[in-house]
Amino acid sequence: MLKVVGASWLQTRIATYILVAVALMGIGAIILGEFGRIDNDGTYAAVVTWNPKVGYKIDFWGQGNDLDTLPRRAARGYYRTRIQETGWSFVEIETSPNYPDAVQAYAAGLLEGSLTWQLIHHHWHNTIEAPCIGREEVCNKIRKGLKENAQATEDRANALAADDPFWHMVRLFYTQLAGLEQGWRQAVKRSKNSAEIPHEDFLWLAMASDIPNFGSENHPTSERNFNVEAGGILVKSVPKDDNNHEALIGIIHSTAAPYQKMLRLLKKYTFGYHLNSAKNSARVATRSVVASSYPGALSSQDEYYLLYGQKMEEIMIIAGTPLAPFKPDSEETEGEIIVSEKSESHTVMSSARIMSSNWLATSALSWGRYLARRRAPEDISRPVQWILTTPKNISLWIIEQHPSETHAIDYTKIFTTTKLLFCNGKSVFEHKKSIPSPTIASPDLREIQVPPENGEHLQGVERIEIQDQRGEIIQETNKVGDSTSVSYEVNSTLNSKLLRETPGAEEVMGYRGDLEVVAVPFGNIDTKLVLIGSGGIRTFEATSGPGYLGNDFEWKRDFPGVTHVGQPDRFHFGPVTPSWAWV
Repeated sequence: MLKVVGASWLQTRIATYILVAVALMGIGAIILGEFGRIDNDGTYAAVVTWNPKVGYKIDFWGQGNDLDTLPRRAARGYYRTRIQETGWSFVEIETSPNYPDAVQAYAAGLLEGSLTWQLIHHHWHNTIEAPCIGREEVCNKIRKGLKENAQATEDRANALAADDPFWHMVRLFYTQLAGLEQGWRQAVKRSKNSAEIPHEDFLWLAMASDIPNFGSENHPTSERNFNVEAGGILVKSVPKDDNNHEALIGIIHSTAAPYQKMLRLLKKYTFGYHLNSAKNSARVATRSVVASSYPGALSSQDEYYLLYGQKMEEIMIIAGTPLAPFKPDSEETEGEIIVSEKSESHTVMSSARIMSSNWLATSALSWGRYLARRRAPEDISRPVQWILTTPKNISLWIIEQHPSETHAIDYTKIFTTTKLLFCNGKSVFEHKKSIPSPTIASPDLREIQVPPENGEHLQGVERIEIQDQRGEIIQETNKVGDSTSVSYEVNSTLNSKLLRETPGAEEVMGYRGDLEVVAVPFGNIDTKLVLIGSGGIRTFEATSGPGYLGNDFEWKRDFPGVTHVGQPDRFHFGPVTPSWAWV
């Protein structure tokens, strides 16, 4: 023992203990430094608590948490940033069904707004603030229209939500959006930052799919319609491989958008929603929604969703792509025509309708029926063609969302024969008379059980006529190579065999405007691949950024003057498969 001159025996002993403790702490620090710390893992977690007296409180748990032990409370969530490494960041939020739906929705918004506040601010600057410079009059008109629409929609939802699940979901969408805005503002205040986003611009971020490609018109695009000449959906049969695995279906989806939008999020919402706010109300059909999305958006806006039902085997894959506008002729076009409910003065914006459909749908056809609600002829949203697949019974539906009406057709039997469906912006009804095709019975033509508005019911017909203007392409594709040449092992890059073996698919779904003679900052910004079998989803991969066509995309080389705050300068990323924390 060290003896200190002039000190008592007790003082000497205490001093010795202190020295030993300090030494042990030093050794511990060396060991921790040697093996590295685990608290800086880039995954930020938080929990929202709520009670009627105190209201909402966000508890930030920082990094390095065991997510399995994170208490759920009203809502729990985490944000993992991997933009620079993979081109994606990840958000997962789970709420408890033991809380009122409105509390769940607001708590979920609080979490997302607070955890992703920097991404939201960067994405807002890139896609709204910067493009609005010099166009204030146009932007203010958009803001005014969004504000008026939101007020009218919320008033309608508040009046009808108690008796109608659709309007209950619409109200929850706006409640979640209000929570997101509040969470963002609290996070900015907590960070002592001076950032500001106008209230109307949170509506804009959430409804951006109804204002497609805003800002891209400032760049030369010749006479091409980039909305429908890039991006698309490829559905193709993947036969058994040498190891006798089951035959699968591969679905590839690619999004075309201005490159300013390449600040990306993969999201998973697992909410405990009910059909209405009444006590003991039944749960909605969908338990979890996975989507490729953007900061500040509560829907995909890529129009890509994986829906998981209350039972794990209940899965629906939904992929949409913009349609070239045409005027359907209801008398000439046989098929399941879902007539939209008439609107007196407004329509529910597509993001709210889509998410409401996602939570409520029990089948592809019921999803289309919900989507058609409150859609007026003056609807500003773009026409969309949707592909819906359910692995459990391997069904395939096409739903076309036109301004005045929505068409739904069962493509299952045709796909069984052709093994291929390639959609890149042209309606399957547009060239009906030119290609003969069979007529099949619809498996489900019942009215959806929701209270009609103004005494009007959704309408249907008794038969569905399947049409595809690409009949010649399908036949030609089936002649290209032996079917066994398609590899069972498929990745989501643009060199995928599924794309290469489908004439025109790689060019359309890998379009890059930066490689045009007159370069355009617009093109395909991602690729998603899902492989499904009767047992469910076998593979899901997502690749961020323009496809590799001989060279990478680089901002500083190609478009140094175009704002892209928060994005990687160079895009050369491989596919990622999200690893979600909560089932």
